Amino acid sequence: ASDAELDRETIELRVAGAALAMRRAEYNLLRRTEADDKPAPIQAGPIQLFLPSATDTWPRSVMVVTGEEQLQLLVLRQESARENYVLVHYANLLPGTAFPEVSAEAVGANIVKSDSKFLAFEPEKLPEAVGDLINNAGDSAWSALVDPENKYVMDLAAVQQNLTETLSNANLSFEHKLGDRNIDMLATADGGALAAVYMIDTYTIIPKSPGDAVAITGNEALLLGTGGSSTGIETRYGSMLIFHIPSTGSDQPVRLLGATQQLLTTVNLGTR
Repeated sequence: ASDAELDRETIELRVAGAALAMRRAEYNLLRRTEADDKPAPIQAGPIQLFLPSATDTWPRSVMVVTGEEQLQLLVLRQESARENYVLVHYANLLPGTAFPEVSAEAVGANIVKSDSKFLAFEPEKLPEAVGDLINNAGDSAWSALVDPENKYVMDLAAVQQNLTETLSNANLSFEHKLGDRNIDMLATADGGALAAVYMIDTYTIIPKSPGDAVAITGNEALLLGTGGSSTGIETRYGSMLIFHIPSTGSDQPVRLLGATQQLLTTVNLGTR
C-alpha cells in the first residue's frame, strides 16, 4: 500500500532500519520524476526458504528467500512478543549464488552475535573490506579474506573507475562505511553465519581549480536540482548486503550472496 502511494509515513508500520531508509529514499526520487514509476517490488512469494531464529526470547528474526526468476532475501525482526514483525533488510540474490546449507524450518537457526569468536571475520568490518576491494581491486589487503571476484564488487569498481576517468578536472574520493550497527545474523550448517549488513557509500567530487565545474546526470542531477556544481558534490548510496561468513579456521573466504543499492542523497557542497 505504501509503494502504491509512495507514502513515507504509512510504511513505518511494517518497515524499519535500513529497509525504511532506502525505501523512503526511493519514494523521494520517484516523486521527482514525471514517469508513473513504482518502487522495485518486495516479493512476498513464492517462499523458497524460511529460516526462523531458534530462540524463545526477543528480539528475534526471520530470513526468507522469495521469488522465482529474481530471488530476494528478506530479513524480518520482532522486537517484542506483542509487536508485529517488521521488514528491516532486503537484497536481491546475485546470479549464480551458491546458497549455504541451513537448518530445517522446524528447527530454526541460532542467532549469532556480532562479537562472536566463532566467525572467521568480524561482520562490522565488512563494509571496510568490501569498500577497499571496490577501491583497490586485487591490490586490496582484504582480497584473501573476502571474495574479490564478486560481480557486484567488480561492477561498482568499474563505476568508480569510469567516474575517475570521465571527471578528469575534479578530485574524487570514495568512502564505504557501516550504516547500521544492528547486524542480523543467523547460523549456517557449517558453523558460519548469514549476515545482513547495511553499507553507506559516499562519492565526493570537488573541482581541481577555481572556475572549474563538475557535471552530473541522471538521478543524481534530479536530486541535486541542477546538472553540476562549481564547489563540489557529495552523493550517498545505501547498500543492503547479504554475506556468508565462514566459521573460524575455515579456508573459505567471506562471500557476498545478495545486494541492493539505492541512491540516498546528492548535495552541493557549497550550500549544504
